[in-house]
Amino acid sequence: MPRLLVLGIMTAPRNAYRRLWYRNTTLPAGPAIRLQFVLGTEGYSPDVCSALANETSRHRDMVFVDAVDNGALGCIEKTLFWLIQAVREYPSALWFAKTDDDSFNHYGNLEVLLRSPPFTRRPFVYGGWVQFSSFLPAVYQPCGWSASGRSARLLIESNTSTCHECSWCFQRGAAKPTREPLNQTIHGPFPFATGALELFSAPLARAAFGSAWLAAFVAEGKVGARTLPGWEHWECHKEDTIVGYVIHRAMSDLRLGANSTLVSLGGIVRDALDARWAPSTAELEQYLVLHKLEPDESVLVQRYAFEDAEEVRFKRRGIPVVRHKRDHALMNRRLRPQLDLLVRAQMRAWVSGRAAGSALRPSALCYTAKSTPPGQGRGEGKRERHHAQRRWQGMTGLFELAGYGEHLFCDVTSGAGDARIS
Repeated sequence: MPRLLVLGIMTAPRNAYRRLWYRNTTLPAGPAIRLQFVLGTEGYSPDVCSALANETSRHRDMVFVDAVDNGALGCIEKTLFWLIQAVREYPSALWFAKTDDDSFNHYGNLEVLLRSPPFTRRPFVYGGWVQFSSFLPAVYQPCGWSASGRSARLLIESNTSTCHECSWCFQRGAAKPTREPLNQTIHGPFPFATGALELFSAPLARAAFGSAWLAAFVAEGKVGARTLPGWEHWECHKEDTIVGYVIHRAMSDLRLGANSTLVSLGGIVRDALDARWAPSTAELEQYLVLHKLEPDESVLVQRYAFEDAEEVRFKRRGIPVVRHKRDHALMNRRLRPQLDLLVRAQMRAWVSGRAAGSALRPSALCYTAKSTPPGQGRGEGKRERHHAQRRWQGMTGLFELAGYGEHLFCDVTSGAGDARIS
């Protein structure tokens, strides 16, 4: 029986505590899903090498690819090299996906979703929390990010956008980029899935990540992107955009549009950053991914200690204070015990003989452009209708320029994301 999903969890050598938390706390994946922690092979000290070797021998869930792994650099080539390797090593898998080690993935919900008709109607499916960008292939740089295709197109047309002025070009000692004019070929705009969860159907993954073009692109970019003038090269925050560019190239070169589906999971993927959000455990159960979780309390303490020091400096200079890191810590502390309850409930289901996801009703509703927009059904409260309608309106602009045969937007079934502390 073919494996449903091969999932690569991008992790850094120093994140041993996150990997331990992930193994002990996250929901069981079940036999249909193969999990792999992905690390590079370059940039390690002898002590780090020894610790990783010991961890690998104990857990046997770690894979290594030919990439730098020093935190700031390496994420792009690490992700792409793993996708190339996974497509080759799992020829019968039905889906491939990439996530981060700060993401809590509900594998029962994911399995139900991947087996549902909207995800199986067309062979070439790309899914995630969808946003838009363009790309400058001559310098290996993304440009013109936007939450919608329409805005991304306007950024290409604007002579003052990052697609036309160099935002990564600096003179020595300068605090701001020179923004010198660029005369570059621009590819895009195109949709990309953010790093919380990037889903690829097997036919799409093999078309995109099994190509000779990609192997050459990564080999050239690994060197070329780091020899350009300036400070910003192939850094980690550009990883999901560049993966989206690779998908865009495959879609365009092979003309896959008519047989393709783009799935926005923005309604069921959420960042754990908003301290006002107060979900119940039942509400959390409906989400597919909670992103930007930090299980290590010492890391949270270090982060907001740094923010406290920055606050003193900002006040002296008259700069407004924004307490993002304290809000992040508050949200993480609130969520962790609820996630523990959620995991225990799922483990009890396993003990009673139910496979992960088999007893779950679909936790999300996926709409197409021809479906009845959410928020217009009966039995929904005014607040739920309002928020669902806003998400639907965002979808219609989001997919305007994507070029896929079908567009889906997936949202929680009961307005679970709307519970807040005022």
